[in-house]
Amino acid sequence: MRTKFTIILFLLNLVIFCFIYQKNNNLRTNEETGAFFLPEIQDLNYMEISSEFTSQKRIFEKRRDHWEIVSPVSWPANDFAMQRIIGQIQFLPKEVYFSVESIQKSGQSLEDYGFNQQSLKFTYGNKFRQNTLLLGNPTKIGNRVYLLDPHSNNILVANKELRETLLADIENLRNEAVFIIPPFEARSVTVRIDQDNQTTLLEKQGDLWKFTAPIQADADGDRVAFLLSEFSKIQVSKFIEKPVDLSQYGLASPAMRITVQGNNRKQTLLVGSNVQESKERLVFAQLEANPSVFTIPAEMVDKLKSLQDLRDKRFLGFNAEALTSIEIAYHNESVILQKSEKGTWQVIGKNKKNEVSSYVADTNIVSELISELNAIRAVSFPNDAPSIEDLAKFGFNDPRRTIRIQADKEIIFDITGIDNSPQQELYVKLKSCPFVFAVDTQVLAAFKLNALYYRNRIVLQQPDNAKIESVCLTEIFSGKTIFEKSIANSKEGWDDILSSMPEEQNNGLCSLMSALLKVEAKDYIRTDYSDAFSLDRTTAVKWDYKLSFSVTNSPLDAKPTPIVIMLTKRLGGSTQFAGLPSQNVIFSLKQNLIDALAPFMK
Repeated sequence: MRTKFTIILFLLNLVIFCFIYQKNNNLRTNEETGAFFLPEIQDLNYMEISSEFTSQKRIFEKRRDHWEIVSPVSWPANDFAMQRIIGQIQFLPKEVYFSVESIQKSGQSLEDYGFNQQSLKFTYGNKFRQNTLLLGNPTKIGNRVYLLDPHSNNILVANKELRETLLADIENLRNEAVFIIPPFEARSVTVRIDQDNQTTLLEKQGDLWKFTAPIQADADGDRVAFLLSEFSKIQVSKFIEKPVDLSQYGLASPAMRITVQGNNRKQTLLVGSNVQESKERLVFAQLEANPSVFTIPAEMVDKLKSLQDLRDKRFLGFNAEALTSIEIAYHNESVILQKSEKGTWQVIGKNKKNEVSSYVADTNIVSELISELNAIRAVSFPNDAPSIEDLAKFGFNDPRRTIRIQADKEIIFDITGIDNSPQQELYVKLKSCPFVFAVDTQVLAAFKLNALYYRNRIVLQQPDNAKIESVCLTEIFSGKTIFEKSIANSKEGWDDILSSMPEEQNNGLCSLMSALLKVEAKDYIRTDYSDAFSLDRTTAVKWDYKLSFSVTNSPLDAKPTPIVIMLTKRLGGSTQFAGLPSQNVIFSLKQNLIDALAPFMK
């Protein structure tokens, strides 16, 4: 019996000890955090502000991650304002507080501190538990206000700013933003215009945005992202007090519906009529399933009336790194650029006579062509569903160019234009889709049918250790030698020869010998060398000079290699032609060689 009694006493002591420890631990937590009511608002999702002298209750509920005003209006709340209220309650200082019992002992009452039937009530909590705080009078000294917690029967001296926050104008507690779905969460955008009875739907598929109605087309991801960003910036200009007849605002049958779909939630904005007698252009609007009517700037609505601007203007979409072939054709003429396994390019041309030519292609010119292909953009979309007759009107029955690209996928498209059209537009149509794209008029110039245009511009190139042994320039008509210099079979070097020449010719000969080690064509004219040639039907050209030079590739060369270049006189500041009989080619000189020859051709 005594043992049983001892065990009971031990258990009672243990219970009392745990109770005291828990109580002290709670007090310590509150003191450390400086929070007076912290334990009761950990899962706060409901707040209510009411008073006898206010006409309406203010009720706020947290739904998902956002606070919403439930009464007196239905509207998303200003999250910053809500967090400010929570913060002021959550971190109330514990510096000065006293019990109701203590003031009653001193002969005072709650009315002396402003607590009565008209006191401002602040109710907070969640669906399982709610607490109510009463706000009393301001203190006589300091910027403070009395706060009563009926649950603990304590009166706290709080900052007066709390009362001002709770009584703030309802306009300041509303979220000014219309769309609360952030741009990164958006999965689709739907715009329905009642007048056209047309619905445009944009959907995000993976990382790409696409039009799925009324047409299937790619959208410009950057422009869609910008549009969504603009959506998030739409703000209410003014709320309409107690709207009754929605037809007065054009909202009984909205002119436009804008829906943004997010993760398991969506928002639909209904757009009504224009606001009359307003300094700025405004329209009436309303969120679907929300009774509040408000006005917003009309500028954003105007942008949505032309969603064509969101279409991706880059309609080719190929991987330049995977490009292996480009074919340019017009009737019987064609140029094919092919990439070898080593990464070099070859050009194969076929002319009107079905004559085929093949050259090593110039890498820089091919790169420029690829850049031109990548840079093609639609300037407009004239027709998304053309008939055969429509295509003929655009000129696709006889296209000016047909381009075939082989990369990560095959792309074939035609380029054409309408003769005598005042718009002077070019049109492009892919074989793989029905759309007609209008493009810049300069696009056609990039696709040349002359195989020589793509030929490697290096006509002659000597090895790095090559050395010029002699140079001679002769005027053909008179047979006069303008200059002749050589270090072959001579004790003199080029330094000695150059030092004896006039400064202008000295500099010219230095530049000339440097340029002759790598002769580059500005453009190729013909691939059949002759003593005279024609640029066109009226312009005949003959050779005026003969430039002869010899080259050794190493000191062990027994005999220098002779090279002859035929030259015209300078036909303009940047025009001079040359012919290379050994390679059966005529070309125009680049500026460096023109300038090097200038001192000797006056």
